[in-house]
Amino acid sequence: MTHGSEHKEDIELRRLEFELLRDSVGARDALTLVALNNYAIALSSVGRVQEGAQTIQAVLDGFKGRLPDDHAVFGELHSTCAALFSRIGKSEESIGLYRKAIEILAAARGETDPATQRAHRGLVRALSRASRFDEARSAMEANVAARSAAGDPPDAPDLLQLWAEVAWVAAELGIGPAKVDELLAKANANTQRPLRSDDGVGLLAEQTRAWQALHAGDLKAARAGMDRVSPLLAEAPPAMRGLVAWLNSAAARLARRADAIEAGTQPAPPDRPVP
Repeated sequence: MTHGSEHKEDIELRRLEFELLRDSVGARDALTLVALNNYAIALSSVGRVQEGAQTIQAVLDGFKGRLPDDHAVFGELHSTCAALFSRIGKSEESIGLYRKAIEILAAARGETDPATQRAHRGLVRALSRASRFDEARSAMEANVAARSAAGDPPDAPDLLQLWAEVAWVAAELGIGPAKVDELLAKANANTQRPLRSDDGVGLLAEQTRAWQALHAGDLKAARAGMDRVSPLLAEAPPAMRGLVAWLNSAAARLARRADAIEAGTQPAPPDRPVP
């Protein structure tokens, strides 16, 4: 059996499971919602991301504001749908769904629950990619405050890395250096530090500075920054696989931009005004 036919069979089984549960125990049952979540993820795994998002959205719309019995599962469904919409570039839909997911999950499981925190991270990333950096900062500060109230330190490693991610996105988009430096300070990464392959914040900060150099027209400094990061990405631990993929993708974009500027096919990008 080929991989393609295996994926097709898995998707069909997921669809049948969802439809059987929906018709037997009802659309509001937690088992049905979990099956729907699994079906949408299976669709997205073969590139049918929009179909997966629309499948969830159709079910969510059917609730018309009435929560099902298992609020937490409903919140996770919002979070999955938000992530899928983000992957196909539908920022507004993604942001709204993440906000709803956080509202439901925080009430059902608390602010520090892993599912709630995944939704918080998704919201901050979606806002950043939509260039809504003031809102991303506000969302981060609200999460830090809620986590602190629950006993977590404001310098928890995952929070510092998320601040660094926001700075990194801002730098790639050419947001003014003062704003980027302010975000790096939130990540405790506004000063140079020894680079390590297991330090996600440090790697993000170094690549952030490379983007800043590119936007300032200093191609030599931009390339030097990338050269410092690239070999360490190959040595990063498996737990950082997702971050490494993002950084490698961004490094390729930066290299293409620098090559185009040097070849004269693209002008040096001016700093964008801070929104």
